[in-house]
Amino acid sequence: MKTRAHRSPILSPLAAIAALLPVLPAQQPPALVADLNPRVSNPAGSLPSGFTGFGDRAIFAADDGSNGPEPWLTDTVTGATTLLADLNPGPVGSAPDRFTVLGNTVFFVADDGVHGRELWRSDGSAAGTALVLDAAIGAVASEPQDLTVVGSLLYFTAATANGRELWVSDGTATGTHEVADLAPGATDSSPAELTALGGIVCFRATTPATGAELWRSDGTTAGTVLLEDLVAGSADGNPRQLAVVGAALLFGTATGLWRTDGTSGGAMLVDGHSPTLLASTGTQAYFATGPTTSEVFVTDGTAANTQSLGTVGGTTPEPVTALRVAGQRPVLFTAVELWGFDGTALTPLPLILNGAVPATVSMGNVLYFLAGLPTQVPFRTDGTVAGTRPFLQAATPYNDPRELGAVPATGNLLFSAFTPLYGQEPWISNGTVQGTHPVADLTPQSGTTASAEPRKFVEAGGTAFLFADDGAGLTLCRSDGTTAGTRPVIPFGRPRPTVSGELVAVGTKVYFPAAMNATGNELWVSDGTVAGTHIVVDIDPGFRSSFPKNLVAAEDRLYFVADRHITGRALFVLEDDEVREIAGGPPPFRVDGVLGAIGRGAVLRANDDTTGREPWFTDGTTAGTVRLADVVAGTGGSEPDRFCWLGDIGLFWADFQIFATDGTPAGTQAITLRAVTDGPHAAGRRAYFHFFGNATYNAFVTLGRIGTTHQVPPLDLADLSSATALGSDTLLISQHGALLRTDGTAAGTVTLPASVTQPKILATDERFAWFTSYDGAAGDELWRTDGTAAGTARYADIEPGSAASLPRLLGVSNGRVFFSADTPAYGRELWAVDPGASVQSIGHGCSPAGGFAPLLAATSPVLGGTAALTVTDVAAPAVSVMLASLVTTGSFRFPNGQCDYFLEPTAIVLGLALPQNGAYAHALAIPADPGLAGLPLRAQAILLPTTAAGATTATPAVALVLGS
Repeated sequence: MKTRAHRSPILSPLAAIAALLPVLPAQQPPALVADLNPRVSNPAGSLPSGFTGFGDRAIFAADDGSNGPEPWLTDTVTGATTLLADLNPGPVGSAPDRFTVLGNTVFFVADDGVHGRELWRSDGSAAGTALVLDAAIGAVASEPQDLTVVGSLLYFTAATANGRELWVSDGTATGTHEVADLAPGATDSSPAELTALGGIVCFRATTPATGAELWRSDGTTAGTVLLEDLVAGSADGNPRQLAVVGAALLFGTATGLWRTDGTSGGAMLVDGHSPTLLASTGTQAYFATGPTTSEVFVTDGTAANTQSLGTVGGTTPEPVTALRVAGQRPVLFTAVELWGFDGTALTPLPLILNGAVPATVSMGNVLYFLAGLPTQVPFRTDGTVAGTRPFLQAATPYNDPRELGAVPATGNLLFSAFTPLYGQEPWISNGTVQGTHPVADLTPQSGTTASAEPRKFVEAGGTAFLFADDGAGLTLCRSDGTTAGTRPVIPFGRPRPTVSGELVAVGTKVYFPAAMNATGNELWVSDGTVAGTHIVVDIDPGFRSSFPKNLVAAEDRLYFVADRHITGRALFVLEDDEVREIAGGPPPFRVDGVLGAIGRGAVLRANDDTTGREPWFTDGTTAGTVRLADVVAGTGGSEPDRFCWLGDIGLFWADFQIFATDGTPAGTQAITLRAVTDGPHAAGRRAYFHFFGNATYNAFVTLGRIGTTHQVPPLDLADLSSATALGSDTLLISQHGALLRTDGTAAGTVTLPASVTQPKILATDERFAWFTSYDGAAGDELWRTDGTAAGTARYADIEPGSAASLPRLLGVSNGRVFFSADTPAYGRELWAVDPGASVQSIGHGCSPAGGFAPLLAATSPVLGGTAALTVTDVAAPAVSVMLASLVTTGSFRFPNGQCDYFLEPTAIVLGLALPQNGAYAHALAIPADPGLAGLPLRAQAILLPTTAAGATTATPAVALVLGS
């Protein structure tokens, strides 16, 4: 083939990112992607604890049943939950706790099995998680406590050879040290109630000389001094309940409420009532006296502005067991009641307590806690009667909620709760019943026969979507082929629709019918995120269902039919996120089904009561909805069906004939006689069908035009519905269970090895066809073929021995072959194969009027080899511009409104050529660089006319994944 071409390299600029790309081995065995329907391995569950907000994530400790208690992270936006690090490998775990956030770092205490319980830090990544310092050398634990942030430093107490003393850390080993040995030798000074006051930390400590008194520190030994010796000598002043109001520190003693400005000797008595509980709002503080009385006071830290609010319980005082604040209001807990302040008097709030002091967290002006009888329920209060209520109903399907934590950045709450399905696992809530759901099941049982039964697979924007049962019913899931990247789109526990029927991709989104109680069964959309998964439109408003069906993607549009209970079935199109009804012909025009797409339009089966059910076409408008043909005269109708696409023309069956159509009445004609019993079945550029003649069924192949149809005798007894394109050939299964390869001719039809028995063709990834086959040694397992006898073999025995895993293919996404397999260990779950180099066709080409659309095919882009990019079926003189780019997730339409462009706008020109005899080939050299393995590219040819009367056309794109 002679060409004139200018070639521009594409791979040399990409080599710079090779270090960021994964390396693929020569052949990847099948791997379980995710056990989407797990069961609990331990009835106790993962027992999560210590929930602490860390940006828009939360960190907590949990035991997944394999690693012991370790730190985990959950993203409260995406729902992704991952093990941060296995600090103490094995089932014992590191038991992390005391999570404390300082800027972009979270500090915590953990035991890695080597250093004892010491201080750790993390930036939220496994690589950024490390021991800060082994304060008590070796396996002896320093057991850091009272972690307190003061400015850019973390203060804490630790027990070493000097006893328990005050320590400080800037997050580095060199910046972590004991501040001062206040009780010299091994005696503890037991620093406690560490409280930040400006840039210093105030605390209570005990020394032989002073007893228990108030101290301050700036993080240096010289700057650590006695703040007040409230009772001179070794007797205890015993300051307690430290709280900051404005620029002052308030604290209580046996003699009353005191304040200090943080300077030595600057303490003064504010009020003679001795506080047993003290809580600050920042601008004022509330304190309660006790233990037998329960008078409550408010103060700004001055004697003049300290006043009593009354007694909890009124004439029958109830001792206050806990004092918190909600915004600027006090919230007081007794053994049996909750009290607040309405601005005038202390008021009992509508809640009965169970005697225990609940764990509380606050966000904004709301205090959240777990309380109630007979079963604990999550509550919220703003300190008023009206603002105190459960934020989750007791009937929610879990019990024993505990370990409440807050993520202020996203307004979410996390807590631990028990369900029979999961055990004790982490849950997340936005403070509503609808917004409460499990974070993750961290203790799945790998040895289970519970099955996810994956099905309805499509790819959208480089992501695989499918339906699967996650143990709570069939739901939409997404996968990138990895365990971490495979999960339900809407986690279990959140209100989610009941999916059913079809799943169709349009651009980067998927559409599907789904039902909710409030809306019935309607059209839903998902971009793979929780926020991006929602109902598109409630066509039949309210609880009634419109039951969308016949979903057909037509480039950037979606066509479907749906019912209204008043007006009946109608045709709809979704475009630019808007749904509109297409009226079609004059009443009583009715669309019975959408058969398939031609460009941005769709072929329909419709009835106008004049001609019966016949083929129609719509361009998305009422005016552009026309009957293609009146195949059967009168009202009988031809019942058109079995639409397939041959790259530039649509085929459909009607009245036992096959029709070809370009979407216009003039371009719609029968290409067979009236004796077609089965078909058409498309495979690449060919369609196969059975024709009944001379009392026998004969196999025919067609290119979709009169004069291109001929009989293929060896295929007369083949299952034509199994037709699957493999390169330029077709694979079929014979009636006797043999695997056939054909080029559409009798001479070019061969039988692949006899070792293949009872095959079921699954699909192809352009380079290989994947199928199941039975042999006595391995049962029904996964096989593959490149179309040759030598290249046909069993790929893997997933369930070893004569037992069978019975693979069922779902589809191909980004070079990975996804399928389901059934094993005793997992049940039927999602599996994937990464076969290395792969080619996948993307979209459709566009053609000149009355001609074939040009076709682009590629051979496998194997590292160190050459991939041939071949353009064929160029109908008119044109300049071929071969382009390539990194994978893009969408496409856009040429200005002429006919062709789609599937590359990044910044695509690189691989070559220019004048195709000879309607064809052009470009050789793409692939460097033998393992760093390029896994690199995804796309290529597409644009054909520019060389005459003024010509039109720009384009091939479909091919997606290439470089590999072995």
